[in-house]
Amino acid sequence: MRSHDAAMPDEPGVVFEDCTIVGPDNALQVGYPGFEGYSRVKFARCRLIVLNFSQPHGTPSTGIIYSDLDAKYLHVDLEDCALMGYKVFGTKSGEPFTHTVRGTVSAYVQYRQALPEGFARTPLWPHELFAAIAPPPALPPRAAPEPRLVKLPLSLGPGMEQTPVVFKGRPLLVTNFRDDTKNKTDGYVRSMYLAVRDLRDGREVTRFGGGHSFASAFVEGDTLHVFASEGTDFDWFQGIAHFSSKDLAAWERRPAIAPEGGEHLFNVSVCKDERGYLMAYESNEPVMFCFKFARSTDLATWEKIPDLIFTGVNREYSACPAIRYVAPYYYVIYLHAAVPGHTGWVSFMARSKDLAEWELSPRNPILEAGPGEGVNNSDVDLFEVDGATYLFYATGDQATWGAVNAALFPAPMAAFFESCFPPGVPTVKASARKM
Repeated sequence: MRSHDAAMPDEPGVVFEDCTIVGPDNALQVGYPGFEGYSRVKFARCRLIVLNFSQPHGTPSTGIIYSDLDAKYLHVDLEDCALMGYKVFGTKSGEPFTHTVRGTVSAYVQYRQALPEGFARTPLWPHELFAAIAPPPALPPRAAPEPRLVKLPLSLGPGMEQTPVVFKGRPLLVTNFRDDTKNKTDGYVRSMYLAVRDLRDGREVTRFGGGHSFASAFVEGDTLHVFASEGTDFDWFQGIAHFSSKDLAAWERRPAIAPEGGEHLFNVSVCKDERGYLMAYESNEPVMFCFKFARSTDLATWEKIPDLIFTGVNREYSACPAIRYVAPYYYVIYLHAAVPGHTGWVSFMARSKDLAEWELSPRNPILEAGPGEGVNNSDVDLFEVDGATYLFYATGDQATWGAVNAALFPAPMAAFFESCFPPGVPTVKASARKM
């Protein structure tokens, strides 16, 4: 370091406080040969350490504090400092520069070297001082903040029911379209179709399943399976159909679930467990709306599970199920009617080990409409990509408009489900046993 004062200042121009300064030959070197200018420096509560402890017959350090200038150009103030090295001060000319000492200033030097006035000699190796050159102890690892579900500031455009899937390495959105303004007219069924969009570029890959709606999808191996409800012009929706394709061009259709009596069927969702495949399907009976269950071993033939109907806590509106299995629990996200203190239709989550007894997430609703989303967050479906979980959901007013938006949970799907059931927090219970 150096200063450019024309005369020695009354106060230091450079101050070091609470510093540990280490060097191979000097802790501080002042000026350079040929430079002329006065410098005053102060050290307070500092540790100055030189690592060269060569003996006099070797190549010892030139000084813990060293000046390349004439001695008159440097003054050093030291307060409560500790030094160690071959010798304390050094100058190119060999003449000592001036200094002051306040408090306790100690030095460990080669035993033949004299100490400047005011210094206390440290007779034994100053292990505590030497330890000051070690890096500070590592801080304990900070707990990573818990991931949380964040709505993305984007929309995929008009839509309602959909399922995101990864099929042969491609992230796809299986969706549908229908013109509800034509309900109970001769043109309602003609307005319906199913479609697959590529989530990477937004383009429609294929269109199929005319006359069907409420699409849901499931990938097994090299086959994309799509389930949808068969529409009518004047009698709402009927049974659930099963479409399958290996190339997204040729589709095979077969019936999956038939309604009973005057029942109408709507949304459907499929997951896989140790016993095969499980379906949750939405019905308007005995509660508008509720969902029931069916099982299959091959995704083609389905057997209804009798006497299990999910109707929430008090036989309440429970629509649009999206079901997943993460052992030992089945998790279902479903649509709940408006609840006090929240905006419009909201999405709830529940879990069960046996499909009969359920517990509701204490964090319900897990989704509700925000600014620009109308009064609806419904028809949730989700997938996991590269260790992150993406939720797709419908907004709108449940009557005249709707759009598909997305949310991100930056962790695997299992972690997302677990986060909705924090340990030790009481849950509300519900039974799906038919009363």
